[in-house]
Amino acid sequence: MRMRRVAWILWLFPGAAVNCQQATHLANSHVSNALERMQSADLQTRETGFDELMRELSSEVQNQTNPHEPSEVLPRFFKQHPDQTDQVKVGLIQLLGKENETFVGKSVPPGTYSEEDMEHYAQVIEAVSALNDGRALPALIGAMTTGGIATRGILRFGDTALGPMLEQLKNPDGPVRARALEIVVTILKAANDDVSRTRIKDLLRSSLKDTDASVRTEAVMIIECRDERQEFVPVLQDLAKNDAERFPGKSDDGVDGDWYYPVRVQARRVLRNIQNNSGCKHSPPSGTVQKLAV
Repeated sequence: MRMRRVAWILWLFPGAAVNCQQATHLANSHVSNALERMQSADLQTRETGFDELMRELSSEVQNQTNPHEPSEVLPRFFKQHPDQTDQVKVGLIQLLGKENETFVGKSVPPGTYSEEDMEHYAQVIEAVSALNDGRALPALIGAMTTGGIATRGILRFGDTALGPMLEQLKNPDGPVRARALEIVVTILKAANDDVSRTRIKDLLRSSLKDTDASVRTEAVMIIECRDERQEFVPVLQDLAKNDAERFPGKSDDGVDGDWYYPVRVQARRVLRNIQNNSGCKHSPPSGTVQKLAV
């Protein structure tokens, strides 16, 4: 009965089906054009393509709630247009891979890009984080040093991300290892079992001996929030006195003369907190550790 009613309506209004098909074809064309621009070697062209894609997806799912954030727009678009889901997801993941090379590559000097460029990068990270697609994990890991958006995206994969993140602890870049340590500890902490707690302690002991000061500093700050932090007092005392990383300038407590020793400063602070039984001052990565299908 319903099919006959639809056929009767289309018989009365023969242009309705044609207009609908034309609108759908036009929307598909806009999406395809935007995805093509996102593959460009030129950053400005990629930015234009990404903006056009998000505008087109938003217009496709407009309703009373008027969604704008990728976490709202993308799931609705994928539900309404399952035939375009894969090409959009792949296009966004590939775009983040390109932008990782552009913005956090080793050859990128500070101040190279404008505030608008950096905002574009952040929006791409947010969009890929909202995909909840296992194929996005390598690109999100590539962006993890940028901050919380990428970290939250990684944490959504839970145990699935643990292996790749453990590999990042071998990365030759110290800041990458430092962020990886933070994320790995967060994932293991969520397991809340003896095996995971032992692994965390082993990782922290190893990281306190890392050749890069940023990794040692990260390990010290994580220890501050651990229940077993008292176990680390001897090594913290050694770092507070002997860690060699230094820069010109005085620390607030004036202990180190005319040099600033970042690891020593953090170690002394954590030792004072342990001695005074003070609470944790270090904020762990925000986000929920989940297990997603990949």
